[in-house]
Amino acid sequence: MVKSRAASYATLTSCLVFMLAVLLSTPAVVAQQRPERPRPPNEQAERAMERRAEQAIRRAERVERQLPDVAQQAQSRVLEAMEQRLQGLAHAPGQQIRQPRLPTQLEVRDNRGQIRFQEIEIEPFVRIVQQEWVLLTTEQEFEALEGTNNPLLDYVQSRQLLGSLNQQLLTLRVPTNLDSQSALEAMLPEPLQARLDRQHVYQLQSTQLQSSQSQRSRFFGDDAADALSRPLSEVCDLPVKVGVIDTQADDSHPIFQRAMTEKRIHQQLFLDSDGIASSSHGTAVSGLLTGYAENRLAPLLPNAHIYQAAVFYQQASTHQGSRITDLLTGLNWLSESGVSVINLSLAGPPNNLLELAVRQLTANGTTLVAAVGNQGPHAPPQYPAAYPDVIAVTAIDRSGRVYPWAVQGSHLDFSALGVNIDLPTAEGQWQLQSGTSLATPVVTAFAACNQQHTPARTRAALIDKAFSLNAGEHSTIVGSGLLHPSSLPSSDNPRN
Repeated sequence: MVKSRAASYATLTSCLVFMLAVLLSTPAVVAQQRPERPRPPNEQAERAMERRAEQAIRRAERVERQLPDVAQQAQSRVLEAMEQRLQGLAHAPGQQIRQPRLPTQLEVRDNRGQIRFQEIEIEPFVRIVQQEWVLLTTEQEFEALEGTNNPLLDYVQSRQLLGSLNQQLLTLRVPTNLDSQSALEAMLPEPLQARLDRQHVYQLQSTQLQSSQSQRSRFFGDDAADALSRPLSEVCDLPVKVGVIDTQADDSHPIFQRAMTEKRIHQQLFLDSDGIASSSHGTAVSGLLTGYAENRLAPLLPNAHIYQAAVFYQQASTHQGSRITDLLTGLNWLSESGVSVINLSLAGPPNNLLELAVRQLTANGTTLVAAVGNQGPHAPPQYPAAYPDVIAVTAIDRSGRVYPWAVQGSHLDFSALGVNIDLPTAEGQWQLQSGTSLATPVVTAFAACNQQHTPARTRAALIDKAFSLNAGEHSTIVGSGLLHPSSLPSSDNPRN
């Protein structure tokens, strides 16, 4: 009986791998976007194929409950097959390739293969840690919960002080019958209900598997096109303090030799060391900010002090995730370190605790710059970029074309170069990379060099520095303008 089920499951898995290979081998045809509304990138066909793939995954998951060991092997085979297919397509000219989607349920394991926790996707673009919740309280509020013997305290897994917020962060693991907002709110006094939310998961917004040949967008005039033809270079030489929420950076990479000698890179890990993600993404982001390689990479901020909060774990070979608890503790450390601006190359769902942290940080004068997200032009707004206090960034290529998988919307602030950039990765390597997260450091550098008394004034100052796009009007596709070091007067940027 078991052998029969295993054989059936193996057949189903083979069909699933074949279906996903067909899905990923079909290039998405992305039309030139109009200023008001972009044409969908073959939207109906794309969504239909995604639905078929998701249905196949759900069928596989039903069998998984009967054959858990075989299912785990099959999940690895599917992800490996998708990555190999993408590697083959990455060098095909004229194609824009989206990362494979994570499975609806994902067991996150440490380096020894032990399960740390389970992620689930509860709706499109919303991933959570199963049955985990987070709550912010003051010391007095926590003591009041203890004084009334609140039964919710029985489910507290951890308790951390966030000094910059003057709050305690509680992580709760609840039984199935309490795994809902309404059930938990019923156990809390009203002031605490707005500070409760799920343990949401946020993801980095870049891919190493990207290739494009595109035409100049109608948004860009000759001045912007000329700027994009030039390499990225110094924005300012001030010794600014910049925070980075990302993976670790490989500080042994040759690009950081000067910065390490001058002790300008400071890193802190906010999750178990045996579960951390590859350092490739964090190396690329901080490399853009302050790395140097002759004739290959010029730093945006050559004298900056980088404070890097490593909060990401490896989900799959091309995916990294961060729990809201790790994200909040990383933000707290950066705030206490006195950074003036924080780079957030990540995106995910709205979260009550994240929104509160954003408001508190901006009230303290810290500017937050975030990737708008790579979920696609018809995806809902992603966070933290969609919060009003955050500067939201999209990516364009050297031809002036918008990155086809970038999220669009009225919250978008600026465009910057972020497609097919030769960037450093882990272990001294280099690779072409793309995504809204790689455009974000450019805008972060401008924000650090033009810091005003409030983040709103900083945003206004950046508009003055940007190339005007879309006839000077704000666009839901490219924002209020293009930021590139070539837009600076020669007195501000001696390299131009």
